[in-house]
Amino acid sequence: MALGAATCVLTAGIVAWLIERPDAIRTVVTNGAQRVSAPRYAHASEQMQLLQPSMFSNQTPFQSQVIGNVVLVDVGPTIRSLSDTVSEQYLEAKRDGQRLLVWTVVSDSDCAPCGRVAKSLTDDRVQRALAGVRVLRVDAHQFAVELSHLNVPTDVLPGFAIVGEDARARDFVHGGEWDDDIPQNIAPVLESFVQGTYMQRRDPWRGGPRSDETAL
Repeated sequence: MALGAATCVLTAGIVAWLIERPDAIRTVVTNGAQRVSAPRYAHASEQMQLLQPSMFSNQTPFQSQVIGNVVLVDVGPTIRSLSDTVSEQYLEAKRDGQRLLVWTVVSDSDCAPCGRVAKSLTDDRVQRALAGVRVLRVDAHQFAVELSHLNVPTDVLPGFAIVGEDARARDFVHGGEWDDDIPQNIAPVLESFVQGTYMQRRDPWRGGPRSDETAL
């Protein structure tokens, strides 16, 4: 009886600690989107578990989750058209008063900076930089051909493109615009980029080929 009572007290204590933990992550599913909120963000290992690209079934074209101020949408392999998906996400973002940012990545094993940028998403500085932004994360290898047609480069990663309603890139930057992949370097570049004020660049984007351009 004493052992049973002690077990009950211990269990209640653990539950109470989890509820009151200031850095606990709480997940709520709303309208098909997984909302992740945290007064204090989780430790790095927990962050990476949340921010890894989703594992998609044949019936799941994309998955959306809300991380603090950022709406993150992962594109799956079963979408009919990347162009249509980007256009639809653009309209959804516009309806919600957001900007749309296309984020090109590959797996962390092939692109360590992609993983470090993902880890930085929960940092307060990056959260402020991307407040009111819908981020569409796209596998640059899987959608290389379609991204090329949309004028989104795939040879430099991670990449970030501002797109229009026609899904074509209007502007583009990549991780070479900062030094180490840490929040204090990433946040100022992305904030200025999404606001359209990022002028002094290490690698200015030339706009990609025009649709009426003919190769020589």
